[in-house]
Amino acid sequence: MKNWIENKHYTLFIPIFLGITLLFIPLVGDFHIESAILVSLVGCFWGGIKASSQSAERDFYVALRITGYLFLIGLPLLVNALLTGCFSIHGMAFWVLFPLPSVFFGYAVGRLICSLKLPYTKLITVLVLLFIGVGILLIELLTYPQVYFFNHVWGGWPGPIYDEVVRINGATVFFRMLTLLWAALLWHIPDLDKDRYTKWIVGFSAVAILISYTQLTEFGVNSPRSYLQKVLGGHHSTEHFELYYDQRLYSNYEVDLLAKEHEFYFDQIANKLDLPPRDPAHKIESYLYGHAWQKKQLVGAKFTSYVPVWLKQDQLHIAKQQIQSSLKHELVHVMAKEFGNWFNASWSIGLIEGIAVAVDGGPSSTSTIHQVVVSEKPYPSAKELQRAFSFWGFYGGRSGVNYTTSGSFVLYLMQNYPKDFLKEAYRTGNLQQAYQTDWQTLANEWYAVLDTVEVRWINRLRVVFLGCDRYLKNSVRT
Repeated sequence: MKNWIENKHYTLFIPIFLGITLLFIPLVGDFHIESAILVSLVGCFWGGIKASSQSAERDFYVALRITGYLFLIGLPLLVNALLTGCFSIHGMAFWVLFPLPSVFFGYAVGRLICSLKLPYTKLITVLVLLFIGVGILLIELLTYPQVYFFNHVWGGWPGPIYDEVVRINGATVFFRMLTLLWAALLWHIPDLDKDRYTKWIVGFSAVAILISYTQLTEFGVNSPRSYLQKVLGGHHSTEHFELYYDQRLYSNYEVDLLAKEHEFYFDQIANKLDLPPRDPAHKIESYLYGHAWQKKQLVGAKFTSYVPVWLKQDQLHIAKQQIQSSLKHELVHVMAKEFGNWFNASWSIGLIEGIAVAVDGGPSSTSTIHQVVVSEKPYPSAKELQRAFSFWGFYGGRSGVNYTTSGSFVLYLMQNYPKDFLKEAYRTGNLQQAYQTDWQTLANEWYAVLDTVEVRWINRLRVVFLGCDRYLKNSVRT
C-alpha cells in the first residue's frame, strides 16, 4: 500500500472522479464535442503552464501524460455513453482530434517561451494562449459572417448545435492537422541549432503551414463574404438590398419576386418601428442559399436563419425553404440594429425576439399573437415576464412559448407607449428604467389588453399544435 501511494498510482483516480462529476453537468456530461472542447481548453493551458517551468529532457512524455489524464476524464463519459446507447463515432472522433493537438500546441508554446529565458514565463504563456483562444475568436467573429469557428486552443465549434447531429467534417480534420503542424514548429524552434533533423522538421512545418493558410477558405475553415458571393454566383440589386443567391436553384422570376418582397417588408418594418430614412449607400446584404445543407456547409447554420448583428455590414442568411417563414422576422433583427447597443443588439433576448415577433406577427397564419397567448392561460406572472426579458432568462424556461409571449408583450408596448421608450429599453436591456414603471404595473396593463381579445376554437387548436411541435423539436438530442 505504501509503495502504491509513493508511486502516485492514486492520481489516476482523480481524472476518473472528475469525469464522473462531469456526468451530472448538462452538455459537458456527454461523450461528444462539448466535453471534448472543455478538456482541450484545460489541457492546452495545463500543457503550456507545465512546459513554461519544465526541464526540456522529458517534455514529450510529460505532454503525453497530460493527454492520458484527459482521456481518463473521458472514460466515465465513454462508459456512460455505451451503457445508455448514446455512443457516437463522431463523439469519439472529437475526443481524438481535439484534446491531443491542443495539449501539444499549448506545451509547444510554453516550451518556446521558456527557452527565451524571459521573466514571468507562466504569465506570458497564459496571456499568449488567451489571445489565441479568445482574441483570435473575437477577431474572426467580427470579421466573418459564419457561425462556426476553429481554434488551436479549444478545438472548434460547429455552429448551432440544435440544427442537426454534430459530425466530424473535412474542415475539422484539416484544421487539427494544422494545429499539429504549429505544435511541431514551435516545439522544435528552441532546438534548431542541435541537428539537421530538427531543421528539416522546422522547415517542413513552416512551409506546410504557409501553404495551409492559403487554403483555409477552400477547406471550409472560414467563409468571408466574398467567398459566399462567389459560390452562390447570383446577384440582384434593389434600392435597399444586395441579394446574393444560388443562381442554379433560383429562377429569374423567383429572384424578382423575392426582391419585391424584401422591399415590401423593409417599408413595413420601417413604418412600424418609426425608423429614419436609410442611407442608400449602406444596403442590406441578403444571402439566399439554395437549401439548408448548402447553408450548413458554407456558414455553419443548417435550419437556423440568422443575422450576424455584431458585424458592421448589415446582412441576413437564410435558406430557400425558410424564406417564407423567416424573411420578415430576420429583417426586423437587421433593421433593429439602428437602435441597438454597442453590439448592435440588446442585452435582453426577450426584446430581441419580442420585437421581431411583434412586427412579424408570429408563427400562426390564423391567429394573432395576442390570441395565442390568451389561449395559453394562465398568463405569465410579472416575475416570469421579467425573467423572460432578462439576459439569461429567455432560454431558461420554455423558449418556444417565450417567443410568442415576448412578442405579445412587446406588441402591447408598441401600441400603447412611444416607440422611443421601446428603443431605449432595447439599447439598455432595462425595461423598467425605459418605461419608468415597475414590472407588475406593465404586466397588469398587458393583462387588461389580453382580456379584451376574443379567442375561437381554432386558436386553441393552433396552440396545441405549436406546443407539440416545439416539444418534439426541443426533445431531439443533437
